[in-house]
Amino acid sequence: MLKRTVNMFSAINEFFLIYGGLVLSFLGFITKKLNEFKKEQERSRLKDELRHKAVMAGTLELLRYRLRVACEEALHDGCITYDEREDLDHLFTAYHDLGGNSSLTDLYKRVCKLPTCERMYKKGRKRNAD
Repeated sequence: MLKRTVNMFSAINEFFLIYGGLVLSFLGFITKKLNEFKKEQERSRLKDELRHKAVMAGTLELLRYRLRVACEEALHDGCITYDEREDLDHLFTAYHDLGGNSSLTDLYKRVCKLPTCERMYKKGRKRNAD
């Protein structure tokens, strides 16, 4: 009986020596691949974050440009239509929501004080002298 128990322990020991090494090697391989995947995910996240910042900066610059041009045109015309005022309000709100500074605030406030006119009086046509 003792010999049989020793043989059984010897077989179990041999089994773990052979297959235990394989299991540990497999676990090491899986850990290495998971770490590589994690690093790749982090690189991808950082790349996406940089791309997002660039898109936001570009959008902000386009809004700033369009807002400035629209304000200058309205000041040049001396009046602003309802549609233009609504568009400017949306542009200005989006500009500030995206983090735009107040460099255009004074210009925008000047335009908001302009009288409202009909579209037909704009674009080179003179206003009626009613």
